[in-house]
Amino acid sequence: MLKFGRILRLIGFSMMVLACGKVDEPSREIIFGSAFETDVRASELTTENMSSFGVFATLEEDGKNFKDPEATLDPFMDNVPVTKNGSVWSANPKHYWPLLANKKLSFFAYAPHNASSPEIDPVADWDNKNVKIDYKVHSNPLSQVDLCVAKAVLDKDSHLDMDKPVELEFSHTLTWVTFAANYVGDVPDGCFLRIEELELQNVLDENVLVHSHATGEDFFSWSDFPDGAQKDGKYLLSLNNASLGNMEIVQKDPSAASPEYTDFVSTKGYLYLLPQQVNSPEDGVRSEVKVTFAFVKNDENRTVIAQFYTTKELPESEWNVASKVKYCFTIDVNNVSLINIAPIAKKWIEDWAESGNTHTDQEIR
Repeated sequence: MLKFGRILRLIGFSMMVLACGKVDEPSREIIFGSAFETDVRASELTTENMSSFGVFATLEEDGKNFKDPEATLDPFMDNVPVTKNGSVWSANPKHYWPLLANKKLSFFAYAPHNASSPEIDPVADWDNKNVKIDYKVHSNPLSQVDLCVAKAVLDKDSHLDMDKPVELEFSHTLTWVTFAANYVGDVPDGCFLRIEELELQNVLDENVLVHSHATGEDFFSWSDFPDGAQKDGKYLLSLNNASLGNMEIVQKDPSAASPEYTDFVSTKGYLYLLPQQVNSPEDGVRSEVKVTFAFVKNDENRTVIAQFYTTKELPESEWNVASKVKYCFTIDVNNVSLINIAPIAKKWIEDWAESGNTHTDQEIR
């Protein structure tokens, strides 16, 4: 789980205020602190590169706590975008701490904000004390985003806590799927083998995330299998272009005790997909990978002299939340087939930008 410590702060300055009835006039602007700079496809979200997040908040009356069955939860912030203005992160429109006593605020946050990611549709469900996010994986891999949610921060007192930082810990919610390749057989003299395209077929592409008020590790969950959901998602990685790099495959010894593969090293040669069980015995629709490869002249023109494709069913495997799954496959170029494909699972990413984080490798061959 990737944690972003102290990425959201509520700080501000005094203002002249008025109060009338139940309506609270502003006392201090809610300003968000800590650094995010850019939200790019080329890397996962971290404290250093997030560009936006959305906030939901409720106002609790009469000193009640959020979890109190008798608490009245008045919507206070409804999917408010938070972006950086100079060196300060602020909500648009601005929001202020309530002036009157016995008021508490509870916060839910997710990233990136859906203004730039239309496949993210969050809705507060205060009757059930959670936020639900309808999420659909973007059909274009280059537009897929790293959806993160933060543990709810509950019951911040409008008088006692307005000058204290409110800490949010964001966690990845998706599975990062990537690939690596090797080949056996003979490539024509003067040529090399290049992966042109890879298409992942028949995977779950839409689901609902429930972002609860739990404070433990399991503070969010995906639906087991939403009503009407179909495993019909298809995602094409066109690897032979300038933005994705040249996927030349270097042949490595397939008989080695620990076979090696050429990683899809491009920063854009991967997919952000929904956690799911892949090709369980109960699945009627089978998930597959289609690989298109070519023999390419090893000269300055890089002329393609022949092109082939082959399709193979993925092995039974599980895509867990916040995990990185790499599928290693071997192409038999003489018979135009994939002779094996095996998944390796890891905790999300090897090198986190924040110091002190570690990861655990787990092979699931």
